[in-house]
Amino acid sequence: MGSIVLLNQKNYPGEFDLISVTPPAGITMTDYIEERIISALNEHNPKLDVTAVEYLDIRKQFPDFEDEKRNGLLVDEFQIRSEAVSHWQGKGCYVYQNGTDFFCRRILMYLFLSGPQEGTRNVFVPQSVLPAVIDYAERLLHSPCYSMTAHPICLMNMVNKKITAPMIQRHYASLYQMGMDYVEVFGHDSVDARRIPKDLKLFLQKYASDFASNYDAATDAYEYDHYRVAFKDRRFIVKAYPAGKLVSNANGILDFNGSYDKPYWLDVMAMAHFAYDQGYEVDCSALRSFVSTYKPQFSPKSDKMKRCEALLAHLDKYTN
Repeated sequence: MGSIVLLNQKNYPGEFDLISVTPPAGITMTDYIEERIISALNEHNPKLDVTAVEYLDIRKQFPDFEDEKRNGLLVDEFQIRSEAVSHWQGKGCYVYQNGTDFFCRRILMYLFLSGPQEGTRNVFVPQSVLPAVIDYAERLLHSPCYSMTAHPICLMNMVNKKITAPMIQRHYASLYQMGMDYVEVFGHDSVDARRIPKDLKLFLQKYASDFASNYDAATDAYEYDHYRVAFKDRRFIVKAYPAGKLVSNANGILDFNGSYDKPYWLDVMAMAHFAYDQGYEVDCSALRSFVSTYKPQFSPKSDKMKRCEALLAHLDKYTN
């Protein structure tokens, strides 16, 4: 029966109208963008056989779905026997009945869509995937797998232009190296996945605009705001979250300031994963010290501190 794109009805299809594109005569914006999404996914992987896009409250079918503004699911749908209903529901699938027939929807992939316009460079990509990816990862902390999610992830660039901002390219490329698929709905090749270096040093030389100024040839090390890479020693050192990016309220309770947490989380999770795959030792001691030092000063209800802890727990899989 093919696969189906499920998108959050709170944001779509309304946000399609904000994309800078003019549909062909006689075709509505929604129909045109749906055609582009289906075509882009099938071109990326013909085996997906995407046939339709639907808009709904996804949690009504998949309660564990992380309901963010710009994410969705790719599901396949197939007919099942009535006696198999419990089996498929036990696997987290959605089962419904149409007349005397039973049908099952199964998650194939998590979808994360970018904003319709190129936004603030540091947060454009992080806001597309976070905090949902960390929330998914928290569910797998007791699993022996190193993946952050139970299903593959596809990043969908919805901007109708070739993006040249180095930070946006760097973020997309790092998530691709982490194992996420990357699809451009309008085919501008802002990031050519086939040409992303598989070597960590070559990757940073290509995508880190500050590499020349922050690379020390004497120690063969690269220094960045969120991590340090010692290439000769094969060590990837995660830096502590900067205390200067914390704020306190009138009662002295700390919190993360603005959206800086998302670029930090993305850089650390993606590049630590990349380094680990390259055989580097991952050192999280500075982040661990940050959490132990500052957690008592946060509200126990702070979701951001809980996510910082979840990220650390996930990264600990690379160090044990």
